[in-house]
Amino acid sequence: MTIFAIGGGAFDTDQPQRSALDRYILSLSPKPNPKICLIPTASGDSLLRIARFNRAAESLPCQPTTCELYRPPTHDLEDFILSQDLIYVSGGSTYNMLALWRAWNLDSILKKAWQQGIPLTGTSAGANCWFRRCSTDSFHGELSAMDCLNWIPLDFCPHYNEEENRRPTLHNLIASNQMQKTLACDGGAGCLFQGTEFQKVVSVDTNCTAYWVNKDGNESRIEPELLPSS
Repeated sequence: MTIFAIGGGAFDTDQPQRSALDRYILSLSPKPNPKICLIPTASGDSLLRIARFNRAAESLPCQPTTCELYRPPTHDLEDFILSQDLIYVSGGSTYNMLALWRAWNLDSILKKAWQQGIPLTGTSAGANCWFRRCSTDSFHGELSAMDCLNWIPLDFCPHYNEEENRRPTLHNLIASNQMQKTLACDGGAGCLFQGTEFQKVVSVDTNCTAYWVNKDGNESRIEPELLPSS
């Protein structure tokens, strides 16, 4: 039962310096040529987002597929998802994504996939969703807290080093009891969980990592495992 939550970047040809995250994601499957399914709901099933994913996957040992809710690949979403070897959820609006997942019962299907051992991965909204609460800009572009799936009983904040308002806003959300102890993850880094237990941070750069942010505002930096560049 694996979840890999990324603070920013992955399967994006506009960020080739972070391609080590793509290779790490593929390593989460024991298969040499895994089927990896993009779920782009958070971007409104953006064709640009899908094209970027497919371009990034072209040079990698994998079989890319896509599960769109605006253009469903099949009548039987459960069978489709459970036939994959890896799931990758891209970024966008966490709120809209979860609303659509619940309408299509995709949240329950993904939980079954997770429980059956299919690794779940994602960036930004695709990382937020697995946690208890998250910091999101889903509401009018303003950072705020929202409830998520609560499979991992922690709070999560992506883009910690990429957006100047993330750090002060998170501290304010924690101080006002809107969020609790939070795992704040930089872009270029990802947090690995087995079941609900945190294992480690991996990163494309020693300057990118994750932090435990506590109620008193103290940050505890987690030393990352550096991913090979090629």
